[in-house]
Parts: sequence; structure tokens; C-alpha cells
Amino acid sequence: MFTLNVCLAIIVCALYWMTYYIMLEFNPLKLFSVNTCGFLSYTQVLCTFQVSLAFTVVSIHRLCLIVYPTKLFFKTKQWATICVLSQWCVGVAFSLPILIDQSSCATAEWKRIYTLILVVIVPSLSHVIINSIIVKYVRASSLRVRPETGATQISMINPTNQNQARAQHQTKISRRDVHLLQHMIFMFCIFVGGWMPIYVMTVVMAYTYVDLIVMRILSISAELCLLCDIVDLFVYNRERHHLNKRQKHFFVLCKYSGKIYAVFKMQYALNNA
Repeated sequence: MFTLNVCLAIIVCALYWMTYYIMLEFNPLKLFSVNTCGFLSYTQVLCTFQVSLAFTVVSIHRLCLIVYPTKLFFKTKQWATICVLSQWCVGVAFSLPILIDQSSCATAEWKRIYTLILVVIVPSLSHVIINSIIVKYVRASSLRVRPETGATQISMINPTNQNQARAQHQTKISRRDVHLLQHMIFMFCIFVGGWMPIYVMTVVMAYTYVDLIVMRILSISAELCLLCDIVDLFVYNRERHHLNKRQKHFFVLCKYSGKIYAVFKMQYALNNA
């Protein structure tokens, strides 16, 4: 569900910017009219901010799964629904200041800085903090879980040590979780790397002149990064689907192979009886 939410946020953002550039090319007067530019500015910040939030929510979800592996609530659809709805509500609420003072289409200086902080800086800092906690916790857990032969033998005798070893074993993170987390971090870096320059340049434009060609190049770069995220997410999900399908076929084959072996073994025993 979280991967689907990331994909939805990226598609919504891409659809907005596609509509924006089509209107900019064919009907710029309506795009920059006083009646519509305020709403478009709000929608622009909202759609782009939702992509950053979607990646952040994935990191928060993985953090909860790793820190609280025994809490079944974090593995339910109810928890996923709460996270996704909270993400969209936060995006709508924190984008509202853009609607303040829409008497003209000129973007105020504080709005440009606020957009840069909201879309790029805050999600980036959140990602760094959350993933640092995850890495630190996983490393600490791996050091605790690494048992020696003697300690393992003692734990089989002492029930208390055995329970502790079982609890420590539950804190380990699976390879699939690690791979998914790394993949989401990679996609977030692509997104931030593509969109940070254009938002930084928007702030710079409030103080000095910037050539329109530079803004067009940065806009194309940002859109290409968004396209890369969409393609990458599609390819990743396709690979995961094929891998899960192969694993399922392998387990089914092993299951029936075991049954066939048991039948032949029983037949052999009856023949020799």
C-alpha cells in the first residue's frame, strides 16, 4: 500500500506539471490571471510536497516495523491507512499558507522560501534523521543477535536466555525490508536532486535576475527526475512480482516433491515388508 501511495503521489505531481506546461504553452493569460494563479500556486506546492511526504511516510513505517517488530498493529492495513491519510492531510494543511495574500500573481519572497523549506529541506532532514535511527538500531540489533556457539548451547538449557535470544532474533530486519528501504532512499535522492535546484533558483530570483532559459532547463531536469522515479518504481515492482512468483513456484515444487518422495518411501517400505 505504501509503494502504491508513492506511485500515486508521483503520478498526481506529474499530471499537475503536465497540465501546467500545456496551459503555459497554449493559454498563458488564463494561467497567470488573478482568479486562477493563487489556486495553481497552492496546487503546485501541494502536489510536489506530497511526493516528499510519501517517501517520508515509507521511512516512518519501516522505522516502526524495525523498532517494534512484535507490534502486529504496524503490519495491519489499518496502520497503513492511517499513515496515508495523515500524509495527505498534512500536505493539504501545510500548503495552505500559500493562499495568503493572493491579490496579485507575483510570488512573495517569504512564499518562495517557505516552499523551499516545505518541499525540500524539511523532508530531507526528516529522511536523514529517520534513516540514521534505523541504521543505528539495526547495527545495534545485529551486534546483540550475533550469538556464539557456547552461548547458543547455554540458551538451550536456560529458558530465560532462550527467551531473550528469541526476542533479539525478532529485531532482525529482513533483506527484503533493507532492499526496499534502500530503494526508497535512492528514489527520494533522485527526487530531491531534481527539484532542489529549481526551488533554490526560485528563491534566488527574488534577489537577482535569472535567465528564463536556466529556469526552463531546471524545470526539464526536475520533470525528468520525476519520470525516472515513475519508471524505476514500475521496473522495481515488476521485478518483485516476478521474484515472488518464482519463489512461490519453487515452494510449491518443493512441497509436491516432498510428498512424492514420502509416497515412494512408503511404497518401498511396503514392498520390503
